Amino acid sequence: MDTTEPIGRSLPVVTRATTLREAVAILSDARVRWLLVAEADNIPRAALSGVDILSALMPTYLLEDPTLARVYNREAAREVVSAAMQRTLGEVLDEMEMRNWELPTVQAEPTVLEIAAEFVRTGSTVAYIEGSGPHDPRFATLPGLFQRITERLE
Repeated sequence: MDTTEPIGRSLPVVTRATTLREAVAILSDARVRWLLVAEADNIPRAALSGVDILSALMPTYLLEDPTLARVYNREAAREVVSAAMQRTLGEVLDEMEMRNWELPTVQAEPTVLEIAAEFVRTGSTVAYIEGSGPHDPRFATLPGLFQRITERLE
């Protein structure tokens, strides 16, 4: 890879109306770790990890005491998950604290150190690259950052 190539990659962008069922399918099919949620202006403003999606599928009492999950047989587990699959990402985001889903933004053509500082500051592993536009949004990712660091050291 040419190290002068701009850092950034495409990731699936969905809307607040996307259901958890659709989110699970996208995460599975695209084999990605995040879903980026765009607001009405088509600019991604939220990042939900696969773990966030998984958490939204589970009843709170099972998250608080995972040993209770053992009492569910396959059919009961299917019913619990199927009921949750109809919820939208908007509903999930509304229940979460903003600091847990807000998508960090870096300036266009970000430097490695700029991205690293933003990841450390926010605890995020993905950031929206400003100016990449609603039709082809680009994202800096932690794996991409590590790749760029490795390339620069060689």
